[in-house]
Amino acid sequence: MFDAFAMLSPALTAEQRARFVTRTRWIALVAVAVILVTGIWQTMENPFVKVDSWATLEKLRTKTYGEALFFKHIFVVTTFALTFLTRFILAPRLVATAQATPGRETVEVARLQRTLTFATLLNLAACFGAVILAARMEIELH
Repeated sequence: MFDAFAMLSPALTAEQRARFVTRTRWIALVAVAVILVTGIWQTMENPFVKVDSWATLEKLRTKTYGEALFFKHIFVVTTFALTFLTRFILAPRLVATAQATPGRETVEVARLQRTLTFATLLNLAACFGAVILAARMEIELH
């Protein structure tokens, strides 16, 4: 959400938008680590099948909860990839390109800003998908 606000705020320049995104990259890495640990724990210690092998993981996928968990993992991995792309590749590149041409909005700056905005919105959509699937898993428990 923070990235979407930064990228869609009309009062910011392209360089300011990119700086906001890059400023939170280490916080994002900590969040990714926490999500990985809790996601692995949630998968192994789920309420239906204790996962301790590939066979029991496959058995979990036969349940609605396990199927939703499987697709949620796809959205989460997509979010990880897009977070890495936006924070460590696109935003730093946009900052460097904007600094190379101060006071001017070049075609390259505009292209990088559009790409960063698109990747940010895709990331937001992937997060929303993961939340919807988590809600589906919660519904299955009750």
